[in-house]
Amino acid sequence: MQYRDLLYQWQNGNLDAKPENGESPNEVSARQKKFIDYILSKPEEKILIAMHGRALRIFLPTMLQQDLKMMDEYPHHNLTLYKVIFNSTNFSIDLFNNMDHLH
Repeated sequence: MQYRDLLYQWQNGNLDAKPENGESPNEVSARQKKFIDYILSKPEEKILIAMHGRALRIFLPTMLQQDLKMMDEYPHHNLTLYKVIFNSTNFSIDLFNNMDHLH
């Protein structure tokens, strides 16, 4: 399946579509939920997470407990920063798609 076809499928709600030998957004989200549980079990106050663009677009709605159909609402550019705050019960975005550090 070509990437454009995948994007079309995802945009139309087929979040189980995946590339050959790859993962669907639903599968990535399930894996990321385990990681979120892991980082919440640690005492650290600040954690830096770096990832590829599509993984980030899946991670943010997963973290914010939104429908994965929201993933394309999170723009991504190389070296984009999102600052996410956890307030003991849920996550919120404090800094959205910031690139100030690149100037």
